[in-house]
Amino acid sequence: MPVKKIALSSVIIIVIVFATWAGIFYWQNLRGFLPGFLSPSQDIVESINTTGMPLKLPPGFGIEIFAKDLPGVRVLPTRMSFS
Repeated sequence: MPVKKIALSSVIIIVIVFATWAGIFYWQNLRGFLPGFLSPSQDIVESINTTGMPLKLPPGFGIEIFAKDLPGVRVLPTRMSFS
C-alpha cells in the first residue's frame, strides 16, 4: 500500500509542477496572441477614422487594429538620411 501512495503522490506533484510551468509560460509568452487572430467586434473603419474624412478601401482590402496603447512605441524611419 505505501508504494501506491508514493506513486500517486509523485504523479500529483508532477502534474501540479507541469500545470504551474504551463501557466507561467502562457502568461509570459502567449497571453496577447489571441486578438491578432480574431475578427474585430465592431466595424473597424468607423472606430479608427476620427478625422471626419471618408476612409474607403479597394475591394479585397481590409484594415485592422493589431495593437493599441502600447508603452514606448516609436515610429521607425522608412529611409535612412545621411546628413
